[in-house]
Amino acid sequence: PQTIQSCRQCIRSAEIIVVDDGSTDSTWDWLQKQHDLISVRQDHWGKDVAVNKALGIARGTYIRFLDSDDWLIPESAD
Repeated sequence: PQTIQSCRQCIRSAEIIVVDDGSTDSTWDWLQKQHDLISVRQDHWGKDVAVNKALGIARGTYIRFLDSDDWLIPESAD
């Protein structure tokens, strides 16, 4: 949630795409309740597949990748 919230705080509009790589906690359930992002689930296929999957969905000009333990400071995307 902190990673997603950091993306939401950016001044510019952002398309948020989350690829859940088979988490076993409540991450997927939480993602399904978020209506301002695109969520995709895969079964432990790894980061490379997740990144490529997100790239295939993304429509923006600029792309930034974050892992679940990363977050943006508000000025970083402006």
